Amino acid sequence: YLPNPGKSWLIVKPQYEETAREIFSDVNITTDGQRYLGSYIGTEESQREFVQNEVAKWNEEISQLCEIAVNEPQLAYSAYTIGISKRWSYLMRTTPGISEQLGVIEKTIHQKLLPALTGQQVIGDNLRSVVSLPVRFGGLGIDNPELSADSEYSFSKFITEDLSTAVLGQQETFQVNKTQQTEKSSIIRRTKNDIHHQKIEEIRSKMNSAESRNLDLLSEKGASSWLTCLPLQALNFTLNRQEWCDALSARYNLPLTGEALPTNC
Repeated sequence: YLPNPGKSWLIVKPQYEETAREIFSDVNITTDGQRYLGSYIGTEESQREFVQNEVAKWNEEISQLCEIAVNEPQLAYSAYTIGISKRWSYLMRTTPGISEQLGVIEKTIHQKLLPALTGQQVIGDNLRSVVSLPVRFGGLGIDNPELSADSEYSFSKFITEDLSTAVLGQQETFQVNKTQQTEKSSIIRRTKNDIHHQKIEEIRSKMNSAESRNLDLLSEKGASSWLTCLPLQALNFTLNRQEWCDALSARYNLPLTGEALPTNC
């Protein structure tokens, strides 16, 4: 593999810019920063501008998904949980201090996407907390990126600590300690589970006994498998809008919606 100078970027501190241009005359050089994979390396100001542009792009994609959800909520849900939501996962794990900027995405999810998926006019704060839980705990797996960004970065920094130390120490060789990595992965899983259970207890404190019992039932094995399967028509796994909204209404004890409902008995 031969690097292409025209596609290569060298990020240097301002005091070294002139020297760098003399040595690497055919390479792009910047003192601000540059996109690297799905994240950014550079100054805080440039990083903030990069994140802002990415968030604006993702926010527009969610808005477009809301239009699809009006007619095909199951497809929109699958597209979000399997595809779109993963686009900022890497950014959260590699870029610190972006939780506030991701608040724009959370606002669109809460005020536009969730109403479009459920058929409800308004989604209350407590229901928003419930659907942010993993499906196995009775939620929809539609996380709040504003709240999870800092913890995702901390987990990523924790599990890559050895590699970061090797890079900063300019070590010529690096051997992955698989046992240690397995232990760290287990610690992260346990910590995430603890966070989820703590969140569940906070949610329960705002519920009545019937709502709390319903959350228990939704957490039972197999109770939510219909949400995690792909909407494959060949296997008859697809639901139309009315079926999907009715299923969610039954799941969370919400008012039934739809024009097909009779006005009287």
